[in-house]
Amino acid sequence: MAQANPERSRPLAFLRANELALLFGAGAVLDGVNAASLALMAVVTWQLASSALVDWLTVLLAALSGVLLLRFKFNSAWLVAGGAAVGWADGCL
Repeated sequence: MAQANPERSRPLAFLRANELALLFGAGAVLDGVNAASLALMAVVTWQLASSALVDWLTVLLAALSGVLLLRFKFNSAWLVAGGAAVGWADGCL
């Protein structure tokens, strides 16, 4: 009598990604993973932005940093240092 293959009796939640790709088709699985990861990143970005951008100074710093980073390829280490300096100066005033 042949024993049952434990790999075939696992629920779908415990299948590996390559097994799901073979079962449902690689394109559909990867499309679902991409959509889920994009949605997760969008939700986390929204939550971080809503908790970090609390006054006009932080909104201005975020906008200026975005322009410097995306338009002029500014080094992000300098953006962090500049943001720290502006935050320190704002706290001292």
